[in-house]
Amino acid sequence: MDNSQKVDLTADELYHLGWGLMFSAVCAPSSWSAEKVAEVATRMDPPGTSANQWVVSDPDTERDEPFKGVNNIPCPDDCNRTHWLLNC
Repeated sequence: MDNSQKVDLTADELYHLGWGLMFSAVCAPSSWSAEKVAEVATRMDPPGTSANQWVVSDPDTERDEPFKGVNNIPCPDDCNRTHWLLNC
């Protein structure tokens, strides 16, 4: 996470870590399902595509780290949170 921006990692909230035209990385509570992560991300910041929704990306071995071959990974800042990669 960007240290210049203070967030409460104990909150039951989703935080966008960064995004591009077709992908977004988010940090969410570990208790959230993939479906809830995508739903909340879409509600907070819908992508500007024809589908107009974020979906959890399929694991891809061609992708760069840290999401190479996996999707959700533990948050390095809080063991009760998980990072997800979404695409639209």
